[in-house]
Amino acid sequence: MVERYKRIVAEGKEKQYNDMGRKTFVVILAMGLLLLILLPNTCSAQVLTYKLISSIEEGFAEEEHYLTLFNNASYPLNQFSVSLPRDVEMIYVKDVYSILNFEIERNGKAKLTINFSIPIEPKEARLLMFKYRTRERIKVRGNFNEYLLVFMPKQDIENFELILKLPRDSELYSPKGLEVV
Repeated sequence: MVERYKRIVAEGKEKQYNDMGRKTFVVILAMGLLLLILLPNTCSAQVLTYKLISSIEEGFAEEEHYLTLFNNASYPLNQFSVSLPRDVEMIYVKDVYSILNFEIERNGKAKLTINFSIPIEPKEARLLMFKYRTRERIKVRGNFNEYLLVFMPKQDIENFELILKLPRDSELYSPKGLEVV
């Protein structure tokens, strides 16, 4: 009788563990599917070209970005994200179709998430443009201002162009001994 009771208890625990294992598997599977659904909307864009025009004014930089995005996935692209300076003041965000809605998340740096009004279809390339002001790139160093841009893309960009527009009365110094270039 005791042996039978132990066997019934053991079978019950085994069934309980099997049910728990199935539930855990279902939860993990559901989370995986959710990630597969959400992840493509932010990770399927390849940057084909990137042009940055930075205009230096009194203590701030106004920066215009022109990106050609290519959707290399098999599903439409609804969003795109890029990191920006922490103190960014947006002027506009648009593509070839319209002015776009966007959100800025500020944690250390600013993360700009752009929502496309018309999704980028698979194998489609589209021009994305945004402009903002920042004081973070300009540092006052005695009697001169220093412009600092650290650009580390998450993917290789074959065609990158940086145009730096200085005020009329400015002089450009090299980092070696502050010689006029």
